[in-house]
Amino acid sequence: MAGMDMASRQRSERSFAGRSAQLSGLAAEEIALRLYRDARLVEARWRCPEGEIDLILVSPGQVVFVEVKARRNRDLAAWSLTRRQRARIGAAAACYLSKAEDAAVNVRFDVVLVDGLGCAERIENAFDYEVA
Repeated sequence: MAGMDMASRQRSERSFAGRSAQLSGLAAEEIALRLYRDARLVEARWRCPEGEIDLILVSPGQVVFVEVKARRNRDLAAWSLTRRQRARIGAAAACYLSKAEDAAVNVRFDVVLVDGLGCAERIENAFDYEVA
């Protein structure tokens, strides 16, 4: 980084950190997906104006919205899901379902916690959100 001014160096470091976090998140989603052998992945990193959903899976009669949290350890991952994020995930799920062909399905919100060693824990029905 010789010859770089301080602002350029900081941008480069932020860019590297952002890319590293993105790759870590993608790896965690792959780990999480392995926990759902009984379901079919229909969307990954689905976005709408209301928010983003990491994984959307379907099994007979049910849509499962999955939030994946990866941190150094399980507790940090668990505590990183805020009330505000849960509300955004719920609003995004409502947006997704409003475009779905069959809106009369059961909905479940799961969280998968992934630690720094790649160990994952699936928490079914981790939170409720009333989708209209």
